Amino acid sequence: MSEWIAIGFGALDVRGGQFAEHGDLLVASISAGDPVFLTGDGARLWQALVDGPVDDASLTAADRAIIAEMAEAGFASSDVQHPHRIRAVQPPWLTSAFHELVYSVVQSVAQENSIPLVFIKGPALHAQGLRDREHSGDVDCWVAHGDDLRLAAALAPWGWDAVISPFTGTGVPHSLTLSTDGWRCAIDVHTYFPGMTVAPQRAFALLQERSEPRIYAGTSAHVPAKADNAVIAALHEARPQHQAVTSAQIERAKDPLRRAGHEVIGAVEAYGAGFALELALRGAFPEVTRSESLSPTPADWHWRSITSGPRRHLAALRLVAWRDRPRVIFRLLWPDNRSAQALAGDTTIAAPRRAALRLRRAGRALVDLVRPAP
Repeated sequence: MSEWIAIGFGALDVRGGQFAEHGDLLVASISAGDPVFLTGDGARLWQALVDGPVDDASLTAADRAIIAEMAEAGFASSDVQHPHRIRAVQPPWLTSAFHELVYSVVQSVAQENSIPLVFIKGPALHAQGLRDREHSGDVDCWVAHGDDLRLAAALAPWGWDAVISPFTGTGVPHSLTLSTDGWRCAIDVHTYFPGMTVAPQRAFALLQERSEPRIYAGTSAHVPAKADNAVIAALHEARPQHQAVTSAQIERAKDPLRRAGHEVIGAVEAYGAGFALELALRGAFPEVTRSESLSPTPADWHWRSITSGPRRHLAALRLVAWRDRPRVIFRLLWPDNRSAQALAGDTTIAAPRRAALRLRRAGRALVDLVRPAP
């Protein structure tokens, strides 16, 4: 005799919220695709499966047909031990239900592919008292080097596309951006964070060891400890962004450090972020006398400060392994079709025009490189 349960990669009760007019429940299936709103009999039946198991013999023919459709779509199962069984549905704690569901889907897909992951920055900063703003425009996570491309491939069926740069896979970029149309939310997959001087694998291990659990759309995930998240948020503000770090950036970096309290000083030192955050720390805790030596200058600090794109790429190229340099140089000079279209802001341009755009780009880069640096 069959029993039915609810399954999924996340679910939220959206009654009374911003999406109430679209349905009662917002559910992500275990099958790749967009989230689905359930209303009426569908919502009633699925909620019964959440509270279940529901004996198949107790169902009407009409209800049985609906549940069969749910099972085919990946919302229901007759396996009561299913690893993605949903036992409760709560309202969202994020201001955006869709964003909260993205966290749940990303965590679930990572788990399915044995990819350790920690969500960084984002609404957890507000929940930890590190910032006033509740919402974040995208989702940031941190994985081990190499797992960024694995996670991107695993999320591709769900509608996220990796924005590949010439440096992708070399260890130089600190994150890989996944863009989407259907989910209303991009994902930044980090493999280290600019400003930290400990080895990336050590930084990620430390992040995992000190992380704390948080629930997104019914799915258990991990976020950094408060002090660690404050360090990451401060580094996000204080890192060079195609120019030298400004006093305004330092001011913004002070805020999460100050809110985290003196414990953050040890976290800064643990991640080797003393060089990057020294001024912000002094501003946040003027009463503390620091006798410890600063951490080394981060390897990527110089090239991130360069205003000129070609000169910045040339400086970053020095950090790329020799075996990867020919490929990177080729793609810098001759972007692939998708990158050429993105540069032109037109996904329909024909091949001859793409070639002309690439030649003009290479010409401008050469002029920039031979021009004396400012």
